[in-house]
Amino acid sequence: MGGSGGNGATLNNLRRIGGLYLFKPPYSKITAIDMNRGEILWETPIGNGPRNHPLLKGLDLPPLGDAIERLGVMVTKTLVFVNAQRLDSVGRNVPPPWKAWGDPDMDSKLLYVFDKQSGALIREIQLDGLSAAIPMTYTVEGKQYIALAIGGGENAEIAALSLP
Repeated sequence: MGGSGGNGATLNNLRRIGGLYLFKPPYSKITAIDMNRGEILWETPIGNGPRNHPLLKGLDLPPLGDAIERLGVMVTKTLVFVNAQRLDSVGRNVPPPWKAWGDPDMDSKLLYVFDKQSGALIREIQLDGLSAAIPMTYTVEGKQYIALAIGGGENAEIAALSLP
């Protein structure tokens, strides 16, 4: 996964052939590791990636992961919450290079929810603005909530979602 460090090395500026990156997908993913045994429990891509690219025509591909520059992950007892952002060098949200081929665009206004044990995607939640921070959780009168800072500048707000 690319970073936004001072050297400018990000996924979006790596070499591509016909718009496809030169390395094997997934282009972004999260990985669950059993820290006691040092074993990978599961891995899952974040986003669909260029599955409709003309060079991949006829292939039945799973999600390939999206070009993500910043990832925020929060783990609860049973769920993993992920907010992902694809940003340019000055922090603006940008479309992936493969949007031109009709692939579904990973909307940076999504909060992904995964099952903690299996890594299965449970839900994608549409937010009102770009997520500006890692999700957080709190409990009020026995009910659990997930909160995120979204938007920026004068439009910044905290969005809170309740768990069933």
